[in-house]
Parts: sequence; structure tokens; C-alpha cells
Amino acid sequence: NLYPPLPQPLPLMQYVSGLPPGMQEGYFGETAEGIRHGQGTYIYPGGFFAYSGQWRDGVKHGQGTFYMGDGSSYEGAFVDGEIQGHGLRRYADGGTYSGVFRMGERHGQGVELAANGDRYEGMWANNQRHGKGILVLADGTRYEGTFVRHARHGSGSLRAANGDAYTGGWYKNRRHGEGDARYANGDSYSGEWHKGKRHGSGRLYHAASGLVYLGEWVNDAIDTPTVLRLVPPPPDQLPHDSLLAPARSSAELVHADSGVKAGAAATVGPDKPLLRADPRSRQP
Repeated sequence: NLYPPLPQPLPLMQYVSGLPPGMQEGYFGETAEGIRHGQGTYIYPGGFFAYSGQWRDGVKHGQGTFYMGDGSSYEGAFVDGEIQGHGLRRYADGGTYSGVFRMGERHGQGVELAANGDRYEGMWANNQRHGKGILVLADGTRYEGTFVRHARHGSGSLRAANGDAYTGGWYKNRRHGEGDARYANGDSYSGEWHKGKRHGSGRLYHAASGLVYLGEWVNDAIDTPTVLRLVPPPPDQLPHDSLLAPARSSAELVHADSGVKAGAAATVGPDKPLLRADPRSRQP
């Protein structure tokens, strides 16, 4: 860690070089006409806060480091006394943020490394993830897309640590609108979502049985589906690279209630993706 948190306990003055022996609070540095101006260090009354860096007309202005007694600090740009511009924030728990600040808050492009191992790189607004970004959790779950007020919102792709994946619309951290879900067990679903549940038109493929369910969904349940049973093509129709690419298959239309074959149906294949999600599958 290039920027270890300041050790505890106080006093802070032991971490600021060049101070007179025994100094507990006050200012030591350059002045102009009796006010802080130039390079200097100020220890605030009580000793919990300290600033060392550039001053202009009595306020922090330019490059400097602001220390806090809990072990956290900020190193970077100041404008008229405020944290403004690019800087590095080190938190007491060991987390860091490097990027743009506005009035002391994360605002603009930046990278956060949380103490628990989570990492976010992207846009911020008013101390929240807001705009395009990439969030990688400590367990390997990865989301790339848009955020609104710290939540996945808009469009984006998520791949969970267990191999499940989803690409499509989001609403306050829940899948919403059009989206495709693919699961590690081979199941997949493509269609409409509403606040995290399959709702509207959708197509579900069950890998274990080879069945495809087409129909309307209500609150994560399908209502009177049309069922397609995939029938593998004859061996002489398999492409030579069939192990690398999905082969075209024919399908039989099966009555949803009785399971009785209703007749030949359409051909399905790579150009007609069949995407599913088992109702019992865990959603990423």
C-alpha cells in the first residue's frame, strides 16, 4: 500500500515534518502581511485535524494534505479552502479513492478501492456512483454499465461469481425492461423484466430437457406457454465444427397442457437464440 493510513493515536504533529518541538496546535509556515500565505502547516484546536501544504490569502489553496485523527487523510488539490480537483482520499478502514472531487465530495471520474476488496472505476456525482462505470466485487462479480445514485440503473451487463450472467435494462439494482439472462447450468431467458422479475413476453430455454417455453410472463411465472421440444438433426447434417458452434436443430410443437406433439414447427438455430432461466435458478 503506497498510502498507508496514519497510525493512531494522536498527536498528529508527529506525522508532519518540520514543526517546532512540542507544537500542539497553531500555524507554522510562510505568511504575507500577517496571514497564512505560501507553504505552511496548521494544526487545528484539539489536535484532531491538521493541514500541511499551500495557502493563499489565509485559506488552503493549491496542493496539500489534510490529516484526520482517525487515520484518514486527503492529499491533492484545494481551491479557496475546499477540496476541489484531483486528489487521493485514504479512509480509516484502509479503503481509498483516487479521482476528481468537487466541494469535498467524489464528483467526476475516479477509482474507489474499498477495504472489503470491491473496486469501482467510473463516474461519480455527489459522492455516489453516477454515470458509466465498472464495479467488480471481492467475490469476482462484475457489472459494467450505467449507475444512477449509486444503483445499477439504465443498461448494463452483470456476470456473477457463479457464472450466471445478465445483459439488459436495470431499475434501481433490479433487472427491468428487455434483457437476456444466461445461467451456468446452460439455462437461459430472453424477454421482458419488471423490477427483477420476468414479466411480459419472454422465451425460456431449459437445457436439461431441451424444452423452450414461449409466452407471456406475469410476476416471474409463465401463463399458458407454447412449448417447443428441440430435436437434434441427423448426424450427416451436423457441421464439421459442431463442437465449436451450435448446430441447427428442428423443433416439435408440443401442447402446453398435455405434452402431445402438435406437428412440425419452425427451425431453430444460432440465428434464433433460445434464452432461458429456470424458475428455480438463482438470478444474478
